Amino acid sequence: MKTTSKGKILIAVAGLLIFSGCATKYKTERARKNAEAHRRLGDAYLAQGNFTRALQSYTRAIEIYEPDPDTHYSLGIVYKEKANYEKAIYHYKRAIELKPDMGPAKNGLGVVYNKSQQYDKAIEVFEQLIEDQGFDLYMTPHYPKFNLGLAYYHKGQYEKARQYFREVSDYFAAGIPKDRIYVLNLRALGMTYYDTGDPVEALKYFDKVQTVAPKWPEIYLDIARAHHKAGFKDMARINYRKVMELAPDSTIAETASREMALLSP
Repeated sequence: MKTTSKGKILIAVAGLLIFSGCATKYKTERARKNAEAHRRLGDAYLAQGNFTRALQSYTRAIEIYEPDPDTHYSLGIVYKEKANYEKAIYHYKRAIELKPDMGPAKNGLGVVYNKSQQYDKAIEVFEQLIEDQGFDLYMTPHYPKFNLGLAYYHKGQYEKARQYFREVSDYFAAGIPKDRIYVLNLRALGMTYYDTGDPVEALKYFDKVQTVAPKWPEIYLDIARAHHKAGFKDMARINYRKVMELAPDSTIAETASREMALLSP
């Protein structure tokens, strides 16, 4: 059967479309791999704490291949560390748009809302993350619950904050490895009692923190203030002095010295 001129044209066009599609796919894959190399370099800088160089590498990666959720997530981290919260929010949101089940990006977004004092937005993000179907598979479920507790704490809703801080404590009691959140959560629980006028109960948590973080000046300031509020002036002085011993010539040492001077003999 002979092929008509029209048929030949259609075959040629189809061939061109197939070739064009293959070329586009190849070009996209090449761009993705090139961008990935820049992203990995950014990861190395990020691990070193070199946020400026990490930002340069991640930005180049995005310029080459924009729809990569991992790079947007990493850019969110870098901008958060640089306190550029507007850009951090943009990149966390873009990461979630590209990968809706990206739990760490949602947690990061909520953290930035907390840092920028947008507590209602933070609560919305964390509660949605906790309600997500895949939350049970989230590797660090205590992170969003701790951060949700912080959002309620900053709003002055201490009972609600305490609820989530206790749930975080339950994770550790169940056997998950103790990390920095363990210490921060104990301190936060103590602060909910201190701020509601119960310094003695607060001291129970502050003392636990001091046991596992014996060289943390901030916790000794918390302990000193709780003793002061409870009327235990001698113990307050001991802990104010500990702050100055651990962090001499620092702002926190100046605060401790000034507050200790206010104690009556």
